[in-house]
Amino acid sequence: MNPSLSFEWRIKKRQILRASYLYNYENVNIADNYSHYILTSFNSLNKGTGELNQLGSSLALLNYQLGNWSDEFFANIMVLYKRRPCYYFLNSTLTSDYSLSEKAIAKNQHNLNLSATVDKFLNPISTNLKLIFSADKSNSQSKINNEDLRKIKVFNYNYGVELRSSFHSLFNFHVGTKWSTSCIKSTYIKSVTNNKTFLDISFVFNNSFNISFTSELYKLNNIGSNKIYSFHDFVARYVVKKNKLSFLLSANNLTNTRMFTSYLVNDFYSMETRYKLVPTLILLKAEYRF
Repeated sequence: MNPSLSFEWRIKKRQILRASYLYNYENVNIADNYSHYILTSFNSLNKGTGELNQLGSSLALLNYQLGNWSDEFFANIMVLYKRRPCYYFLNSTLTSDYSLSEKAIAKNQHNLNLSATVDKFLNPISTNLKLIFSADKSNSQSKINNEDLRKIKVFNYNYGVELRSSFHSLFNFHVGTKWSTSCIKSTYIKSVTNNKTFLDISFVFNNSFNISFTSELYKLNNIGSNKIYSFHDFVARYVVKKNKLSFLLSANNLTNTRMFTSYLVNDFYSMETRYKLVPTLILLKAEYRF
């Protein structure tokens, strides 16, 4: 049985308060039940508990909504709390040649999430303003190389702002910036903050010809290093005959960026992943339907 209870109160015509509570039993992954180690990558082996488990969790949600999506002003705020009486944690053995991870069960995991979105249409400039915020806090445990059980707290923050035009003309734009911060507190503190700023511009001259330009700027902050990447793409489309013949000119990675690096931080390691990118690519396409 997975019982649930929901409540909705329409305070006024444009204000709604919702609340929900549910208790759910989740079937675990089959690999979590294995009693022997299995190979998961070229140098990592994982082992389950050797038992069939069905773990329960309770979830409470509170949501407040002011306005509708089509209104000049719209706000949506949500608070979510989740508790697991029992959950899996990893007992890991790390060496220079391989790593072993064994699942074990711990008690009382909590997760709290807060998110808010505000949309305001600015009539004088025919542009929509969007504000975004979210925060997440959770706790867990882990054990490494037979040391004492470590308590881990994870904090995630995301916030940003966007502007999207709604001009009755050939030109429109979408611009915004967003910050993301991840912080892990255990026997040490690790934190990573990333920023993404973007600009999309479009020109629709008529039903046959349009141009769009996309620009993205990434600022990645890792422990001891900072990197900045920029990407620019261009697309032009000309329709000779609707649903019949069209031409498209596209240019990707105009900054000719050859490498992109991403960072991941968890409770016992930091990982840096590098991606080799395709250099500047310009294509002329023709599309014909018959």
